[in-house]
Amino acid sequence: KGEPDKCPVKHLVMLAPANFGSPLAHIGKSMVGRLRYGWKWKHAFETGTRVLYDLELASPISWNIAKQDLFDPDNAIFKPDYLFTTVLIGSDAYSGMGEFIHENGSDGTVRVATANLNAEYIKLSFRQPEFKGDDWFKFEPQNHYYEQIAFGVVYGKNGLNHHTITLPNEDEQLGKIIIDSLSIETKEEYQEHIEELKQITDETFSKGEKNTEESKRTRYHKYQHVVTYVHDQFGEGIPDYFLEFYQLKGDKQDTVMQKMQTEILEKVWPYSGDNSYRSFFFDFTDLNKEIIIKGNQVDMSITAAPLSDQIKYLYVNGNITVASKQADTLLKPNTTLFVDIELPRIQGPGVFRFKKA
Repeated sequence: KGEPDKCPVKHLVMLAPANFGSPLAHIGKSMVGRLRYGWKWKHAFETGTRVLYDLELASPISWNIAKQDLFDPDNAIFKPDYLFTTVLIGSDAYSGMGEFIHENGSDGTVRVATANLNAEYIKLSFRQPEFKGDDWFKFEPQNHYYEQIAFGVVYGKNGLNHHTITLPNEDEQLGKIIIDSLSIETKEEYQEHIEELKQITDETFSKGEKNTEESKRTRYHKYQHVVTYVHDQFGEGIPDYFLEFYQLKGDKQDTVMQKMQTEILEKVWPYSGDNSYRSFFFDFTDLNKEIIIKGNQVDMSITAAPLSDQIKYLYVNGNITVASKQADTLLKPNTTLFVDIELPRIQGPGVFRFKKA
């Protein structure tokens, strides 16, 4: 840490890495083995419980590693000055039993969005009632030190899953991409490599969308993984909170809210060790089609349950627009967004009392 120029590796290729967690981590290795190899799987070993906790979606360690490796300019390990990094993943399902529990936007084990290292990080601080106008909240994007990290979603011959992505000798396109990734010598070549992988990714989703079967076509929807950490002004986590997504004005039938809460926001996962950390999984393809293209927008509000009659959290009497056609959206396909939310704790007059001795 802090000495990226001493990195002993010049090229790094990641094949479907769970950089920001996996939805299967909480199941355990034994079940994953069953899904991949069938019920005759005989690879008996102990589950690394601590590792699985860290691989769980929205784990604090993945949050801290992202801050350290992607947003700390003193630890600029992923700059092409020091390391040429390439992340590759597919977006197809396992065959057999694994196909029945397949999560769209993943390769059967890892989500496309959680593999991609091109993450975003923002801080959102709500303010005390005395702040007026635009001062009632503070929005601070945290800039990453790199421009981009090479990332590609590869289709291959028939669609790649978490197993077949590791078999480049069986897929000509995948094998060539890996060889090219390991042959980069200059920053200019790396930028060309990034653009080539963008084109390959576009081609992958284009092929996926042409599937005649609806179930296979929706595997290639684009998603965003959003991780929230909600805490008070003292850094204490707030485990019981609710984020609501809707359109504040011009939607009397609450059509946007219904679409967001029932179709577009597909999954919410509170981290099992600390519910102040949560993972949200948004179907960006449906968001764009059902809301953005139609000229609607998505607003967000937050509510936190009080700890007692005397200890409450600020009631946020307002909303923030997170997606619209007119403004830049906070939701970006195939990426992870970390959202640090500070919600002030308000203590009543009865918390402390002084009496004469």
